Amino acid sequence: MKWYVYLGYRLLGMALVLVAVVAVAALIVFYSSLEGPHYPGAPVPPHGILALARYIGQEERAIPLDFNYPNGVFQTAVTSSLILIFGSIFLAALVAVPLGTYAAIHNRHWLRHVGTVGTLTAQGIPPYVMAVGLLFFFATLWHWFPISGWNSPASVVLPTVALAAGNVGYMAKFMQAGMTEVLQQHYIVHARARGLPEWAVLLRHALRPSVVATVTFFGPQAAMLVNNMLVIELIFQIPGLTTMLGGGLSGGVGTPYGRSNTELAFFLLALMVLILNLIIDLSYRYLNPMTARQA
Repeated sequence: MKWYVYLGYRLLGMALVLVAVVAVAALIVFYSSLEGPHYPGAPVPPHGILALARYIGQEERAIPLDFNYPNGVFQTAVTSSLILIFGSIFLAALVAVPLGTYAAIHNRHWLRHVGTVGTLTAQGIPPYVMAVGLLFFFATLWHWFPISGWNSPASVVLPTVALAAGNVGYMAKFMQAGMTEVLQQHYIVHARARGLPEWAVLLRHALRPSVVATVTFFGPQAAMLVNNMLVIELIFQIPGLTTMLGGGLSGGVGTPYGRSNTELAFFLLALMVLILNLIIDLSYRYLNPMTARQA
């Protein structure tokens, strides 16, 4: 299947999933509001399937209008969250790929076992515990980084490290397994037999297919990564999507952004997860030699 056909199918599927997500959220809000008014003067929605369908349609058409938050809040929130989540993925890969490669090549070296224990320890620590620990040592005790905020490059470091730490262990293990399998392939043996230096064998022939296993790990991990991102944003008081989701989920006329918008909160969460999965799937098709030849 050509890449543009595949991309078209994926975008169509994403649109259908987003419509379904908003419909389910609107369904929850609709039936929860049937219990009675939540504030003085609030109208009670009418009963019936037609009223429900009309309400869902109105909410889905209102989603694009809800992006017009005052003072560029939406742009700031999306930018901050994207920097945090993709920065954490880049940082985790920057540590895990060399570590997993080293463990696959030197599988009996003592340093490999030290790295494995360290990554598994970081993997077992919840992100909020890691965030609190980083704040205590590097912000409160040693004053190397700010405690909260998102107004300087230094303020990006601790949240990114806290979000990336849990993925390093998983990525390193997947990278080690992938590299170990690739190094046993015949074309690697032939490349070494031709006299290529080891670094050329690893970078030109072994690295790309080895990363495929690591990329596939992020498919089911995307939703958990977004969930951990929201927790990290709360702890470090980052003006990301949590700022908007707080107003949407807590709701009410008295919120800073107007009416309750649970649908927008669900929409943004689902959109972030779908975009991550789309990038992961496109990366997999590019890195996998078989799908790359078919395209």
